[in-house]
Amino acid sequence: MKKFNIGERQFLFEDYGQNLNCRLTGTEEEGVTEVKINFEFEKATQPKKVSFTYSQPAIGTDGVWSVCGGMNRYLTPDWGPFTLNSRSVSGYPVLSVVSFDDKNAFTASVSDAERPCSLKVGYREERSILVFTLELFTDITEPVENYQTELFIDLRNVHFAHAVGCAVERMNKKYDLKPAPDLAFKPFFSTWYCFHQELYRERVLEECRKAKELGLESVIIDDGWETDDTSRGFAFAGDYRPSMAKLGDIKTFVKEVHGMGLKCMLWYSVAFSGDNSPRTEEFKDMALYHDSEQRAYVIDPRFKKVREHIISYCVEAIKDWGFDGLKLDFIDWFHLTPQTVERSGIDCLSIEEGINRLAHALNLGLKAVREDVCIEFRQRYVGPVMQRLGNMLRVGDCPGSLLQNRISQIDLRLIAGERAVHSDPIEWNVNEKPENTARYFINCIFSVLQYSVFPSELTKEQLAVSKNYIAFMKEYEAVLLHGNILPKGLLSNYISCKAVKNNVSIIALYADTIEELSEGNVVLLNGSASNAIAVNSNEKKYNYMVRDCFGNIVGKGNLCGYAKIDAPIGAFIFCEKVE
Repeated sequence: MKKFNIGERQFLFEDYGQNLNCRLTGTEEEGVTEVKINFEFEKATQPKKVSFTYSQPAIGTDGVWSVCGGMNRYLTPDWGPFTLNSRSVSGYPVLSVVSFDDKNAFTASVSDAERPCSLKVGYREERSILVFTLELFTDITEPVENYQTELFIDLRNVHFAHAVGCAVERMNKKYDLKPAPDLAFKPFFSTWYCFHQELYRERVLEECRKAKELGLESVIIDDGWETDDTSRGFAFAGDYRPSMAKLGDIKTFVKEVHGMGLKCMLWYSVAFSGDNSPRTEEFKDMALYHDSEQRAYVIDPRFKKVREHIISYCVEAIKDWGFDGLKLDFIDWFHLTPQTVERSGIDCLSIEEGINRLAHALNLGLKAVREDVCIEFRQRYVGPVMQRLGNMLRVGDCPGSLLQNRISQIDLRLIAGERAVHSDPIEWNVNEKPENTARYFINCIFSVLQYSVFPSELTKEQLAVSKNYIAFMKEYEAVLLHGNILPKGLLSNYISCKAVKNNVSIIALYADTIEELSEGNVVLLNGSASNAIAVNSNEKKYNYMVRDCFGNIVGKGNLCGYAKIDAPIGAFIFCEKVE
């Protein structure tokens, strides 16, 4: 093991007997240490796993954040550390250790988001220290003669979201990420949770018409369009010929949807070639493995023919069928097995390079047809490499879970930059109370709404709540989706969150807390379990108006300093500063 010192920081390097030529240099500036890691090889070499370890006193280290961590926020012992795995197809190489009051205690980020690596952090009971380990080359990579990456360690006493944001800004510049098109920020109707695979033309068109009346502006046609089957799984994936028994002629179907004033996107599962797909015989010898539960092969993107196959059907949907975008699913299922590490016919050695080539060529192919094409990726495959292609980053599947939608939309907003963050499609029981229906919207209010309830089956009250909240989300899109967000209570799964833009703030409350009013105009959303909220205007005077979840005015008043406002669950509280 070798020791390196960068200013006041010491790093231990372990190459596990490889005798590698490693060099560390770096600088410290205003609480941020930049460590440049360099390897030089005598000839092109496939590097194997190496590690760098850093430790510091465990002070204010109450929990851990990563974008795919979900509700796993606790700091584990160093013998079973919190681990973030990152590669081009999944994860995001930024990890933050946070205090109970949301302050940054330690944020680490790695500039190379393509090659597989792991960021680990844990509490060492001996001497009460925080131990961080960066592992590089944790899976097969392409051979290199030299390699460089940067490790950033941010110890500034700032809100953790600011430390994360600085790391993301560096990544956005390196990977030259572009903003999402306007369409990606408009509310969507998703067929998945309400229809699943039972996509029958007249019912789908009927629900699309009613979705448009609700204020939704696009529809995602999910799994089921490509098969007469309705038994789930992916046995019929891979051929991707539209089922005439379901949607009929696909071009005509898209034209009808467009005729309603809706945009239209189509689902594909890019990793699978199903057991019952006519083209599987052609591709099964180019598979990484077979999944018996899904009844499908996972094909290998290191084969040029596999990449061309995926690109051809994706381009066809946009160019020939007229779709406005694609939902590309299960990309994170690409991984090597011992039997498929080495094989003839591949044109690159690592899965990462195969995925990179696929994403690059697909991006070029789609943009050549339509520059503003929308591409949805869901949580896990949301890193910088994936963001070059995917401009809609969706919360991972969490049907019916307000909590997971809330946590994940905020987590994704912290790393998304100018890409659009989407909720997992919201749904609820037909007998749900209207105020609880409102809470489904409040818990995804800082993301683009995806909606997957049959509009035709809404109660009168649910219909009114849906129209009211969808109209609000569209009216305040600039603040909600493009403003700066500041979450509160990370280690309590976010008790509130604020979005601010142009002296307007919108604050969603998820628990009983006292919220500070500082901007000129403030809208508070009561997503808590109480019929009242508490605020502190810091001696500034505000007039306020309360609207219930239907939009009816149910209260007015003024306040200065600390105040309690009676407001039913699901209500809006509009506050205007008095000059």
